Amino acid sequence: MAWTRSQQTFLAATSRITKRYDTRTVDLPERLLAPDEVVHEVLVGDTRSDANPFLLVTDRRVLVARLRMLRGWRVVAQAAAPDITGAEYTPTALSGRLRVGTRGGADLELVSDDRAQAERVVGLVRHLVAGAAQPEPVLIGDAAASGGGVETVLEAGERPIASTLGAGASGARRAALLVSDRRVLLASTGLLGWRIDREIPRDAVAVAELTGPGPDGTATVVVHGADGHRLEAAGVAEAAGRAVVDALTPPWP
Repeated sequence: MAWTRSQQTFLAATSRITKRYDTRTVDLPERLLAPDEVVHEVLVGDTRSDANPFLLVTDRRVLVARLRMLRGWRVVAQAAAPDITGAEYTPTALSGRLRVGTRGGADLELVSDDRAQAERVVGLVRHLVAGAAQPEPVLIGDAAASGGGVETVLEAGERPIASTLGAGASGARRAALLVSDRRVLLASTGLLGWRIDREIPRDAVAVAELTGPGPDGTATVVVHGADGHRLEAAGVAEAAGRAVVDALTPPWP
């Protein structure tokens, strides 16, 4: 599967978020962003109507998006980069409010209790408003390839060998393949953090394969079990995917 630049940078940006949320975002870039649009930072808002709103800072604009029932992702407010005048975050007793000022229009606002991430967004917006150069794009292989804390699903005494972050077939915002000394796990993120979706005992793995990379540099890892079951993660960084396949190719580490 060839991932666009917007998909890669969005996935990399969301992989840095520690605020827990359970809103499906795998199709957000495809629905709302241009294929070559670069996502620099993402702020997750507090839950509204069973879904979290999102604020994205891209190389072209700042936008607030919400997942609408039966309608999918929609942009509810946005401003082009030249029209942005600043940003500030005001903590409250239970949460906080991020406000992005615009020239000649209504401010963009998002309520979020993720103060640390909100302050990173404020810093980036002020940096760009001051006329500084845009940050270099962070792609999935740069910051998100290693699985981002997925080792927390392992049992006591279980040793991680290799992992890679991508997207699973279930549509979760991100998924990870993790190889331990006992098994291979496909995990995804949910309301309480990483959770195991499926697993194959390590001695029941028939073969692991890496397909790609495509033009965007990402690949797909497929692990086949001897009983016909399979685990798959798409959009992975080639180097991290290769490490997973190598860890499942005899002789094992």
